[in-house]
Amino acid sequence: PIDLTNWIFGVPETVMAEMSTMHSNDIRNDTAVAIFKYPNGMIAEITLEFACTAAEITTEVYGSKGAVQQYFGDGPSCNPPRKEGLPGLKWFVTGASGWEESDIPTPPSHGARIGDQAKHFSDFLHGNREPVCTARQGRDSLRMVLACYLSCREGKRVRIDDPRIYEI
Repeated sequence: PIDLTNWIFGVPETVMAEMSTMHSNDIRNDTAVAIFKYPNGMIAEITLEFACTAAEITTEVYGSKGAVQQYFGDGPSCNPPRKEGLPGLKWFVTGASGWEESDIPTPPSHGARIGDQAKHFSDFLHGNREPVCTARQGRDSLRMVLACYLSCREGKRVRIDDPRIYEI
């Protein structure tokens, strides 16, 4: 989710995050929320719940001129039984007569979704496709993740460029 947020909106200025281990000590920080703030005042929230067993919507973006909803992009949304033909992505733009639906195929399961990602990575390693992001974008996403850990540890909002993230 942080990679997607970075890809769509860029690197935020600050983050306030909370993390907790609710399900199993084998999976630390299985429950978390991060609130990112951008220089223009925009706020983006990422909530994750690894202990969740079922959901439908993976990603939601709400703006003043429309909304985007992504379905079936993680384990809780891919694994439960679902009706055939449901869209994986839809959006509404102010003034439209209804929701638009993407024709991108929805993965049949979480394993298939992960397998597809692994194939893309393998294709990249073998020179058969371009990388999905630059090294700079990967670094920036990692900085966002580390800032979440710092915010949780400090119990307050921190800047994404805080040098203490490199101590995490």
